[in-house]
Amino acid sequence: YVNLFIPSEVEWRERGVRVVQETRFPDQATTTLTIHAPKATAFTLRIRVPAWTLHGGGARLNGKLLDGFAEPGSYFALTRTWKDGDRVEVTLPMGLHTHPMPDDPSLQAIMYGPLVLVGRMGTEGLTPENLRAEPTMPRTVPEFKEKPAPAPELIAQSDNPNDWIHPVPGRTLEFVTAGQPSDITFVPFNRLFDERYGVYWKISPRG
Repeated sequence: YVNLFIPSEVEWRERGVRVVQETRFPDQATTTLTIHAPKATAFTLRIRVPAWTLHGGGARLNGKLLDGFAEPGSYFALTRTWKDGDRVEVTLPMGLHTHPMPDDPSLQAIMYGPLVLVGRMGTEGLTPENLRAEPTMPRTVPEFKEKPAPAPELIAQSDNPNDWIHPVPGRTLEFVTAGQPSDITFVPFNRLFDERYGVYWKISPRG
């Protein structure tokens, strides 16, 4: 079973098989699995196709496109007698979508595939003194005494966020709103440091 898309390898000592995964996910929506086996070995390789995968995903075996790719939310199972050097290349297309709060559907997070995107809200008033705790013990928790930055409301042109959020040309996994009173840049949550950010947004339909 391949459940996570990270550079990794597993050694199946009982069968003398090693599976190596090479990927730059999520910067690229692909992963490659290479089978290393001194002798031909039969088994089923199951690759997770996450629920966020868009239609158009697929797999290639040694460069040849395979039929019958799995539906999102299931596994693509490939049963065969594997030979040393066999390669499976999998494409898992990602797209923008929103995730509403269960008690308020107008309050939504914006996601790209499995990634939570955060809106960059600037650094005004942030200093090394109020960003993080002191490194020595006992640690003093910083206190920010200024008023919080207001989170702007977003106006949705449609239920499809691709209509009002667009990729920034030349910037991987960076997006910007369009047609807003004040446009906002979005990046993956794990890539933002030492800045204010917003995760959930009040999203109103265009009246």
